[in-house]
Amino acid sequence: MDFSVNKRLRFYGGVRAENVNIHSDVFKYDSLGLKENDPRRFEIPGDFFLVNPGKIQAYDFFPSASIVYKFYTPENGTVSDIRINYGRSTARPSIRELSETFVYDFELQANVFGNSTLKPVYVQSYDLRVEHFFVNNDFITLSLFRKDLKN
Repeated sequence: MDFSVNKRLRFYGGVRAENVNIHSDVFKYDSLGLKENDPRRFEIPGDFFLVNPGKIQAYDFFPSASIVYKFYTPENGTVSDIRINYGRSTARPSIRELSETFVYDFELQANVFGNSTLKPVYVQSYDLRVEHFFVNNDFITLSLFRKDLKN
């Protein structure tokens, strides 16, 4: 949504809906129908940890909103803005991160082991920005921000 209240004041906003269903498991255990914490779910027989499935099921809304107020300086043709922004987003674990099995990571050059209990991180972002645009297309920006993370 993009709505101009007048020449100086503008509102931008919207909402995104996401439905996610991630399931990560070792094919052998999944095809055998072995439930979580079944004692037969060992990566290496006789090992001390079980290989459990990772699951994320979520239906989320992610709103965003911005308010922009423009200041014009007719004497020199410059424009300044004050922007206030809000947004909600998420970062979800990858399938590899949810998979409780050893996977070789070529970047780390080591085996890594996933964690089936990982949860998505939900982020609420707040931003206050002052911008000044010069006639020669240069600009300067001062910004303050805050992010609140959950999980």
